[in-house]
Amino acid sequence: MAVRRTSRRPVTAEDLYRLRFVADPQLSPDGERVAYVVTWVDADDHTRYRSQIMLVPFDGSSPPRALTSGRQRDSSPRWCPDGCCLAFVSDRDNDRPQIFVLPLQGGEPRQVTSLKRGAGAPVWSPDGARLAFSARTDIEDLARQEGQSDEKGKSPRVKIITRVRHKADGEGFLEAVHRHLFVVDATGETPPRQITDGEFDATDPAWSPDGNLIAFTSNRERDRDLSLLNDVWLVPSSGGRPRRLTRHLGQVANPVFSPDGTRVAYLGHERGWEYGVNSGLLQSAVQGGTSTSVSGDFPDELGNAANSDSRAPFLPAPPRYTWDGRGILSLTSRSGRVEVVRFNVDGGQPEVVLGGPEREVAAFSAGRGDRLVGLVSDSTHPYEAFAVENGEERRITFENDALLETLALSAAEPFETTSSDGQTVHGWLMKPSGFSERKKWPVILEVHGGPETMYAATFMHEFQLLAARGYAVVFSNPRGSKGYGEAFNARIFADWGNQDAADCMAVVDRVSEWKWVDRTRLGLTGGSYGGFMTAWLVGHTNRFKAAVSQRGLYNFTSFYGTSDIGPWFGDYVLGGPVYEREALYRERSPLTYAPHMRTPLLLIHSESDLRCPIEQAEQLFVQLRRIGKTEVEMVRFPEESHNLSRSGRPDRRVERLERIAGWFDRFL
Repeated sequence: MAVRRTSRRPVTAEDLYRLRFVADPQLSPDGERVAYVVTWVDADDHTRYRSQIMLVPFDGSSPPRALTSGRQRDSSPRWCPDGCCLAFVSDRDNDRPQIFVLPLQGGEPRQVTSLKRGAGAPVWSPDGARLAFSARTDIEDLARQEGQSDEKGKSPRVKIITRVRHKADGEGFLEAVHRHLFVVDATGETPPRQITDGEFDATDPAWSPDGNLIAFTSNRERDRDLSLLNDVWLVPSSGGRPRRLTRHLGQVANPVFSPDGTRVAYLGHERGWEYGVNSGLLQSAVQGGTSTSVSGDFPDELGNAANSDSRAPFLPAPPRYTWDGRGILSLTSRSGRVEVVRFNVDGGQPEVVLGGPEREVAAFSAGRGDRLVGLVSDSTHPYEAFAVENGEERRITFENDALLETLALSAAEPFETTSSDGQTVHGWLMKPSGFSERKKWPVILEVHGGPETMYAATFMHEFQLLAARGYAVVFSNPRGSKGYGEAFNARIFADWGNQDAADCMAVVDRVSEWKWVDRTRLGLTGGSYGGFMTAWLVGHTNRFKAAVSQRGLYNFTSFYGTSDIGPWFGDYVLGGPVYEREALYRERSPLTYAPHMRTPLLLIHSESDLRCPIEQAEQLFVQLRRIGKTEVEMVRFPEESHNLSRSGRPDRRVERLERIAGWFDRFL
């Protein structure tokens, strides 16, 4: 009997409530099972998310089954070495994330931490007896002076600020806290033991194979309050004095020990504070000395530089040694795709083990042999887990299939154009719902944030919504983007709004050549650096009929002192502090060009954004209203951080999408 095909409907903003966000796939030690996290919006309360740990066979022989109930937020599943249990993080203890251990043969999860400020993702010791993790700890003297309370959510009496680096977007004020490493018995019978201390932060713990050492990352230099350079350190797992492994020559992240314990690999570089440097894959002997490059002259960024609004927040995927120690696996970002690449420790040609054109591999986990599991998305498919063996891959989760069967989606079609200096710029087009070349269609250009990130052919709910509302959506990777080599990235150093703006307009010019494009109805939007570029472009051209600038940087001078990253970021992108380069800061600020803005402009900003503080939008809004030459409105989202579009409260994310689409509906 034939099955009647469900009719497909356009995507709506409310489909955010129906999406299921798959994340953090973890392959079991025997390679037979995969644990992963699935997150969704509470159907009865659109102000909150829920998530649970799921388990599926690597061979896909049976459907996934739930390991936790999904009544809370469960995340970061980590297999114990013998595969008999999983450690994970949950907020079921008074909304603070704590570590639990779940026996897979049956029984309730047992709680192994009860820390005042919660615990980070767990890392098992090789013998399965202990767990290491990073957690925030109070600086007692400051905490007492501030009058902090153990009561969650209660504000301190005052905040005492002595450090430049005293706040972080999404985390709040950090003056009275540091992040340190802890080790806890996996039975939970004894309290966690803090093994690092001092006026420093310690993150990214990784065990040595013999369980005697833990590698981590930290900046312990005297200039740590004014520098983002850091190092890999080693500390005895029982506690003691840490030993620095690297030479404080650049940035490092995600250390991991080789299987024989003689080496530590990590992502990073040794080129100081140079603009546009690619992260590479480096390796150091445990005894110390000069680090060597494993990735060599590999031209692409190591790690995942892709943007998405349909990906649950996840921890960065560290590099992984292959089981025999002869290779190291890492994510790489190249030309709008993210892949898992195998680098040979002894040299040789890198090999793609999971990837391909027009896809993003957001995370992966590897085991013995050549088994691997990855989290994969493309422009018409949200993230799902794929199993890979002997070069063959198969999908093993199907969390979004039921929803996708009901939706009319637009695929991203790649194209290239030539910019003003002859450089090729890569972009994608998503055609509007009901597309026909016999009709003229409005076009919206999306500009990504960063700027040292990139767009990929990955699932973007916002883009699908705009296409469903009748707009062609165009997005690209202009100069300053990652994934196209260091020269491409570094071209905009101390020169934002020049070649990058020309690249964006080259994309607009290319799109305008298509006969079905209505050149009189061009829209523009972007967030963060994309917000900067939106405001910059409408201050330098009248070609756009409507624009939405989100969480943008509009005044470099005030940003330097108010952003959580202001001083370092200003020095990094403009070549020096504001008091030495005041004219350049003013010249590169979109606010300077407010008198030239004629395009109707909607400003969207979050009130708790510490990355691009809301004063940035306030300045531009007030000046535009005072000048009175263009239509301008401002929408303020309470409580939200810089990451509203990716991890904000679900109902506010939907409100944001409707505001964006509504502005374009009004003016396009």
